[in-house]
Amino acid sequence: QQFQAKMPRIYASPLDENARVSHESSYLAIVGPKTMFPVEKSRKKSEITDGVENTLLLIEVKSSGKSWMDPTDLSDTLIDFQVGGSLGGNHNDGATALFADREVRFLNDLTPDEDIEAMSTVAGNEGISRPEE
Repeated sequence: QQFQAKMPRIYASPLDENARVSHESSYLAIVGPKTMFPVEKSRKKSEITDGVENTLLLIEVKSSGKSWMDPTDLSDTLIDFQVGGSLGGNHNDGATALFADREVRFLNDLTPDEDIEAMSTVAGNEGISRPEE
């Protein structure tokens, strides 16, 4: 409880005042058996065959309702992979995402949900168009 208010600023979107005040993380990992974060443990970079530049680590969400100290993530079976749906919400036209190559990119709201779902996997060999920087 005493550390709740000590959330690093980087954990909250600068566009989501509620997240900063409520100490909620605006960036969550997508978890599931084909992602970088299967339930049991995270994967090694060497396990990514789709390319590190095409593999999502974290994605922005609006007011998760979860403390930055709560290890809650997005289950790949419970989200719609849609910017403006389960994802994003702090920007009018997209969402910020961190990829396995350590680059932050903006996924605009026209990014097909099939592409975002493909970006969440490490070895699906799906064809996707890389988001513009």
